[in-house]
Amino acid sequence: MSFPIALGQSCQQYPSATASPTNTSGICQGVINYSTFIPAGANITFLENSLSQLSQLLQLKASFPTCANAYAQWACTATFPRCGSNPKIDVPCLSICQDALSACTQPFTLLQQQKLLPNCTFLSRFSVPYPETQCIDKSSVGNWTFTGASTSQNGGTGGGSSNSGAGSSLSNVPAELFANGCPPPFVFVPSAELAKLDDATKKKCFGPCCVPCPFSDALYTPGSMQNATEILEYVRMGSAGFALLVFLSYVILPGYQARPRDLILYSAGSLFLWQATVFFAAGDTRRIQCTDQFTASTQFSNKFCAVQSGLVIFGAFSIVLWASVLIINLHLHLVWKKNYIDRFIIPVHIFVIIVVALMTFLPLYFGYMKYEFGSTCFVTQEQSNKFFFFPLAAIIFPMFLLHFVTFIFITRASFRAQSAHDASASASNSRGAPTPTGSYGTARTAHSNMASPSAKSQKRTAVVNSLRMQWRPMLLALIVIATFITFWLFHMLQLSQLLAIEPATTAWVQKWILCLFTTQNTNAAATKSGAFTENLKTPYDTCSNLVLPNVPAFAVIVIVDAVVSTPGLWIFVIFGLRSELFNDWVKFIRGGCCCGARKRKKMESRQLENFSDVRTYALGNASTQSLSSMKAKSQFTYPPPVPPIPATIPQDVKSYTYAQYGEIQIGEPEQDPWAPGTSRKGSVVRR
Repeated sequence: MSFPIALGQSCQQYPSATASPTNTSGICQGVINYSTFIPAGANITFLENSLSQLSQLLQLKASFPTCANAYAQWACTATFPRCGSNPKIDVPCLSICQDALSACTQPFTLLQQQKLLPNCTFLSRFSVPYPETQCIDKSSVGNWTFTGASTSQNGGTGGGSSNSGAGSSLSNVPAELFANGCPPPFVFVPSAELAKLDDATKKKCFGPCCVPCPFSDALYTPGSMQNATEILEYVRMGSAGFALLVFLSYVILPGYQARPRDLILYSAGSLFLWQATVFFAAGDTRRIQCTDQFTASTQFSNKFCAVQSGLVIFGAFSIVLWASVLIINLHLHLVWKKNYIDRFIIPVHIFVIIVVALMTFLPLYFGYMKYEFGSTCFVTQEQSNKFFFFPLAAIIFPMFLLHFVTFIFITRASFRAQSAHDASASASNSRGAPTPTGSYGTARTAHSNMASPSAKSQKRTAVVNSLRMQWRPMLLALIVIATFITFWLFHMLQLSQLLAIEPATTAWVQKWILCLFTTQNTNAAATKSGAFTENLKTPYDTCSNLVLPNVPAFAVIVIVDAVVSTPGLWIFVIFGLRSELFNDWVKFIRGGCCCGARKRKKMESRQLENFSDVRTYALGNASTQSLSSMKAKSQFTYPPPVPPIPATIPQDVKSYTYAQYGEIQIGEPEQDPWAPGTSRKGSVVRR
């Protein structure tokens, strides 16, 4: 936006940078390098006198170089517009004003000088909005180099200070604010390094003092957040180990392969993949959290962050989708007597893999992965609902309802079966012999009445039987849902509050920072004077009352992180915490990995070769089988097959052992089919 030059107005070249610093002229040295517009009846010295706040800003130049430079560029270009060739004048662009406002909001607010901040909605001198084109932009001005004495202040405020209130100044800035360095958690940053930081990181700096990464740790007792994070990392590592143990048990151990294992197998594998991401931060949490001392990691600046965040999303969707497939399969089998999932198992697997890969790819493609909290890179808080929580919620909650419907169906079916069995028994008794008399007949009748439970008892028995069959997968589903809801609520209610903190604009943060510096300077003065200093509080302890009411409670953070860190432990407790698991691993290791297993197998193989075609194997009390006939039919395998279960088994016998090649385990009448390490009635378990 340009304005014509009226009669009596002129253009003059601004004084060069070689002007004496002690001269009142040249306060905009380095910024103005063009011919500037001079209104009628004025001169450069008169206009410079209106920039009194710039001379006072020199007190902050060393501590806030970015603010000082940006503010000088705005004030000087607003006071000294550029003369064009038409002849017309150009005023500063909107970006010049916005840079000054962004850079100086924090220090001016902290020092209670908000009235000096520019108003970027209106250029008061010309009564027009700030233009975005045909104006003075950043490329047209230089850096502020003035270091001399202050100008006279007889001109009041004008030109660049037109947005300031009367009486506003920076003269009350405590010059000794940084005299004793930076109080913890702040760290001193040399000006050369400070200039290299990005804008987001600079917002966490106060003068030459910056908060190191991660910023959230600085808001709590020094060291407490880091210690809690490291402890919970070890918890998550242990949880990942338990999930891996369950997964390998259902892959390797023969007895576990006979169980309805798919839900446990896929869930344990996915949980391990999800929680094993903690190993990226093992021994050095900041490897994931931060790119450097002050900058938080993103998927572009930290390769570990990119890989870890992708695996977190992949593992989470794998857990939910594999569990959903098996819940649907269970429902179709029991309720509708259909076998669709088994018939189309390969397309189902392909579908699950494609969906999981797609949900992992999308946030990585759009660049939404970064570190914000804890020890894990994740989808940014602004995008987490769209790319993570909403899609998972759309799967988890319907699947839980479907599983609950299946449970209700099993309960009702068990109740009806029990009722039909009792009705059949009652009819059989009614068609029997006449009711006997005497004491024997009375006792028999009483026993018959006791054997016919009431309707409530039948219903209770049916529910108990259903729970015995389904409590393990139901509890696993509840744990997955509870973990998901806890994590989601924390992100929406607590983490959003923490990430919304802007050090440059949040009032309580400004008060907290000033309290830290003031307390440190007070303690330093007391120490130098030789006063009694044993009872002096640290800056954080003195100022913690300004922070704690405005951030999530430390205990809440620890509890939420603990909930998210333990699903692998719970799947082990539900499906693997049995003595059979330990015994089976011991037998497996002894039989195939150590304790002379190779030598023993080699000897048994040699014994096998010595048998002639007419010799036979005798397996305990079982019948013998001809080796020659078995070879002829190509049915012989080693170890030899276990003979059929005997027709009659004494009640007090739980298993028959046949040499060292196998055993038959006799299950209980109503055994839990989900229980690992056991088998159905009469099934053979290889050892």
